[in-house]
Amino acid sequence: MLAVAIFCGNSACDGEPRRARESPDAARLVLDAATSCVHDGAIDALERLSECAVRCNEAPDAKVIQATVEPLSRSVLPGGTGALLLRIKNVGATPQPLCFRTESSTATGWERLSGVSPPKPDQACERPRIPWLTRTLDYRDASVDELKLGTQVLCARSLRVVLMPGRSLTKTVAWTALRLPAAPRPFEDDAGNRYYPKAVPLPLGKGTYRVELEVPYVDAPPEQRRFAASIDVAPAPEADAAGDVRAR
Repeated sequence: MLAVAIFCGNSACDGEPRRARESPDAARLVLDAATSCVHDGAIDALERLSECAVRCNEAPDAKVIQATVEPLSRSVLPGGTGALLLRIKNVGATPQPLCFRTESSTATGWERLSGVSPPKPDQACERPRIPWLTRTLDYRDASVDELKLGTQVLCARSLRVVLMPGRSLTKTVAWTALRLPAAPRPFEDDAGNRYYPKAVPLPLGKGTYRVELEVPYVDAPPEQRRFAASIDVAPAPEADAAGDVRAR
């Protein structure tokens, strides 16, 4: 009798089927996955999905959401263009919500830069976009740019997506091996006319650089938003050979 009592105390003796216990949070996430924006693959597609444009402030769960950044090419020519591949993966067993910041903005500081067209300003707030910011650091972990460019945010919103277990979101971000020197100081001519010289972008010198990409999560600390990859900047082999000949 004692054995029967113990057995019934640890199983369903009332005729109900046994089932795994689920936490309220897990049940809510399963419901979210069935009723809200579920997506994987290119992050850019989220900007066109109206069901994803909802207000949210959920920071990603660092234990199950893993993000990595890798260069598509380990070596780039000075002044050349490379790219970073961002991959955000749900390594957990339940659907996970992700909140991204979107904004409409206009570029600032580009009036002091020569030879590069400024980004096209957003005309309205009907279609805000996910901002992707990069920063290039040298071997001293100092920014290679002296001229500071920025944006004036016109309006900000958010996107909420549910990422299923084992699925990933990806984004390719272009990067150029250039640095922005400080703009020369304004000067006046003999007639009192004031001039504002512009800075000219310069190719990065040979070396290894750390490129940081900021993922615009909503309500996430900096260490959860910033990811970095190393890229080598090197001239073409024939250019190196020519340089060695000239040096002799």
